[in-house]
Amino acid sequence: MGKYDTYVDAWRDRLNKEKAELEGRHVHALRKAKECAEVLKKEFGAKRVILYGSVLHPDIFTLHSDIDLAVEGIKESEFYYAGARVDAIAGDITVDLTPIEDTKPYILDSIEEEGIIL
Repeated sequence: MGKYDTYVDAWRDRLNKEKAELEGRHVHALRKAKECAEVLKKEFGAKRVILYGSVLHPDIFTLHSDIDLAVEGIKESEFYYAGARVDAIAGDITVDLTPIEDTKPYILDSIEEEGIIL
């Protein structure tokens, strides 16, 4: 056994643990995004919910990534309540709601091109 084997093994274990934690958080974020989309449709009348951002890219997803949802069809008077509701569902993951109706066309083009409809 080499002089540094214990340290190398400890670092390897740590990296494996961090990778597993990140993968678990990613799966959790995807699940929560789907739950949020269902609630936005059923309770707030959203016609379309698009998931976009780092949740769709495991290579850039981090433990601090949020859930980005572009939504269409929620009344302006209910938007704050919808945001509070999805924050409660997502728990420890921040949800960023973007109203499609107020989104600049070039940004919306990017969201629609990159995102997936939930």
